[in-house]
Amino acid sequence: MMVHRAGAVQEVLRRLQKLPCGQGVDMRTFKRDRSVQVLRTGDDAFCVVQDGYERHEFTEVSLSALKKLLRRLLDKEFPRSNTVRLYALCDAKPPAEP
Repeated sequence: MMVHRAGAVQEVLRRLQKLPCGQGVDMRTFKRDRSVQVLRTGDDAFCVVQDGYERHEFTEVSLSALKKLLRRLLDKEFPRSNTVRLYALCDAKPPAEP
């Protein structure tokens, strides 16, 4: 599903509130070369994986902190994108800790 960048964070948060644990949302650029994946790991816990210009993993992010984090990551990973691709992640597993 393609959504406008201005409403992408609200759409992702709306979808995540409905998803059960173990599922998530994958946000990608139009060319699909950079992504931000958000996985629900608990009632108020999310794992965010940034894979693009930089690679980072944020674990145990609360819903209140997720909105600010997603806005920051969208600005960093999708600086010139007007639209964002959204994909559903089903039965995804959080990355293993080193």
